[in-house]
This record gives sequence, C-alpha cells and structure tokens, in this order.
Amino acid sequence: MIKFRLYYDKDKEEEFLNTISKRGYELVNFFLGFYTFKKCDPNEYTYRVDLIGNKNREELEDYMELLEDSGVVLIRRWGPWAIFKKKGEFELYTDKESQIKLYTRIRNMFGSLGILELACMIGPMVSYIQYKERIALYVTILILLTVLAFTNQVFKCNKKIKNLKNNI
Repeated sequence: MIKFRLYYDKDKEEEFLNTISKRGYELVNFFLGFYTFKKCDPNEYTYRVDLIGNKNREELEDYMELLEDSGVVLIRRWGPWAIFKKKGEFELYTDKESQIKLYTRIRNMFGSLGILELACMIGPMVSYIQYKERIALYVTILILLTVLAFTNQVFKCNKKIKNLKNNI
C-alpha cells in the first residue's frame, strides 16, 4: 500500500504512521511524500520522527548505535529528519527537558527557514511590482504560504515548549 502525505509537523506525522500501524501496516520506505507500507500485525510497530540534522558525524553515529542497540530501526533519513520504528512501544525523548530541547531545535529550524524564505521572496516581489510578471506573483504567493506554514510551526513549538515547562 502506498500513501502520499506531506508533513512539516513531526507529531502529526507520527500520529499518521502509528494510526496506520494500528490497522496492521508496517512502513517499509519513504520518499518525496510517498509512504510505502506492507501488511503486518496490528500495533506491531511504533514509529517516531526525529530531527537529527544538528548532530555532527560522531554524535550521529553514537546516537544511531544507541538506538540500534535498543532495537530501534532507522527506516529513512530525509534531510534533517529521520523516521524510526520499533516493535512495541517506545519513546525517543522520555524526560521533559529533552523534549523541550527537541522542540526548541525544531522551532529554531523553522524560524531560520522562515527568515530565509522571506529573503527569497524579495526578488519575485520586486519583479512583480516592477514588471507585473504573473509568474513572479505566483512565486511570491507560494513563498509567502511557505513562510506562514513555517511560522505556524514556530508557534506550535512555542506552545509545546510552554506546556512542557509548566508540567516540570
């Protein structure tokens, strides 16, 4: 079974993957938004998505070795993200402090990308204003929508961080 989805929210992606697992499907591959599943026992696997792009090579090797030793399998790395599975239940971040650090890293990444996208929007916007090129308008709108999506993710992460800090 193949399903197409685009996520920028790790929690929603995990929810999607774990819902499919409850129905008896195992994720075997991911590429460009296409999730490939095969039949398995319902709830056989738990899935977690992690931001691993900020780790240096040595930290990443140690992290992957630790996960592998605990029975966690890497399904796919995609840019700074990784999708993991394990038979039964598991969590990558079990304490509040590490969860706060994770959501802070995610917030910072999306905030930085949003600022970068805003800078990229200047060229097409100026082109549209000066030359009334329709394609420049469409590019500007597309970039603006991306900035809004990234900003939304920053606000979601801020809310999660605040809730985690209030529950410490």
